[in-house]
Amino acid sequence: MGSKRYYPTLLTLAGIIILTAGVIAGKALVSTGTRFNPFAQTLPMPLLSELSVKPVADTYASQTSQTENFGSDPVLVVSGKGNPDRESYLKFDIKLAGEIYNANLKMFVPENGTLDGPEIYAAGSNWSETELNFLNKPPVSGSAVDNRGFIGSGEWVNYNVSAVVKSSGLYTFVLKATSFDGVIFSSREGLNPPVLTVNYLPKYPSPTPTCVPKPTLCPPPLAGTPATCPYPIPPPGGWFCPEKSPTPTLPQGDADEDGKVDGRDYVIWLLHYIQNTANSHKHGDFNNDGIVDGLDYVIWLKQYLIMHQITPTSSPSCIPLPDCVYGTKDEYGVISYCDLPAGNYCPLPTCVPPPPCIYGEIQENGSVLYCDPMPLTSYCRPTPNPTCSPIPDSCIKWENGVPTLICESAMNLLPWCPLPSCTPRPACLDTEPKCLLPETPDMCPPATSTS
Repeated sequence: MGSKRYYPTLLTLAGIIILTAGVIAGKALVSTGTRFNPFAQTLPMPLLSELSVKPVADTYASQTSQTENFGSDPVLVVSGKGNPDRESYLKFDIKLAGEIYNANLKMFVPENGTLDGPEIYAAGSNWSETELNFLNKPPVSGSAVDNRGFIGSGEWVNYNVSAVVKSSGLYTFVLKATSFDGVIFSSREGLNPPVLTVNYLPKYPSPTPTCVPKPTLCPPPLAGTPATCPYPIPPPGGWFCPEKSPTPTLPQGDADEDGKVDGRDYVIWLLHYIQNTANSHKHGDFNNDGIVDGLDYVIWLKQYLIMHQITPTSSPSCIPLPDCVYGTKDEYGVISYCDLPAGNYCPLPTCVPPPPCIYGEIQENGSVLYCDPMPLTSYCRPTPNPTCSPIPDSCIKWENGVPTLICESAMNLLPWCPLPSCTPRPACLDTEPKCLLPETPDMCPPATSTS
């Protein structure tokens, strides 16, 4: 029987083409992902910094000369292993900011190498180069940190002390013989002093953001027309300058805009009491209703008590009275009051400073304005009783520093108070070079020199 031949159908060929295209596309995606995915690559090891320091003190102690100090010798001797002992001491001061990866002590052998080098130990650092001897030498701590075998003359030998040096601080190392074959190292007073080399990852302080001015983008100029302003390119990265802080909101009741609510603001309110104004808080109109009245005083008083932390004499649990208790004036000038439900309300103020219009206030046209006292308000009596009425500024005419009263006295009005004196004149207005201060009508005239 002959074998049958199978021919691929169109569907089979289409499937092979799709599978091949998918494999190719998958490889491309894997390649692209490897290029753009930072986690798909092997990151390089961080760059380490290196710190190399010489000993701040080194010496050796000898069992044969137990009270003798060898701090000024140009060599460090290690020998004996009890027959007799000579041990060398080195102190290092490490100062760095970062994580230490490894530390190695390198020492030079100028002469007298050894077949069996000494072991190195850690010890306490409470000793002096000029005072250490065999009797007061510090004891070693723990087991040997590192050991060396054959050491030739004229060679550098390396001890790995990474297990001891972990951070900044003082470190002492002790070299003790392991055989009768001694060795001589160069000290810090010698030609090739010991060196402790530390590799560490620096710890940098957080960078202070560098302020880059925020660009103001201009539209690109049309073809054939000059640019009206440069077309800046925004920086690709970095820090932008923060927006300017908004002007701080002034507290209610602050008429002179000094950030405080105090007696100066009350005086401004009092000078404009029962006057129409378009200058809002600058004239004492703290609720911005166009008139300076008792409601504005209540606003000033509340903020004054808050800012000066004045505790009322009543119980601290009382409920503050709403403004409508003192009367709310509508657009027709009608004053209405509100009814309060039962509650522990704070008492009314004992007294309120009276406005000038109660005694009669002279207007700019010379007429006298009187006002009715507000109900539910107990006005304070002046202390002492006023004997004269302050002269309004509109009734004083200044000429060359001399005031003149231009308003007539009114019936039922207290006598005028004395005219004010002139404002002191700055001396720089009458010297050379003359200053640029403006001269005002109420300023005192120039002083006349007497010969």
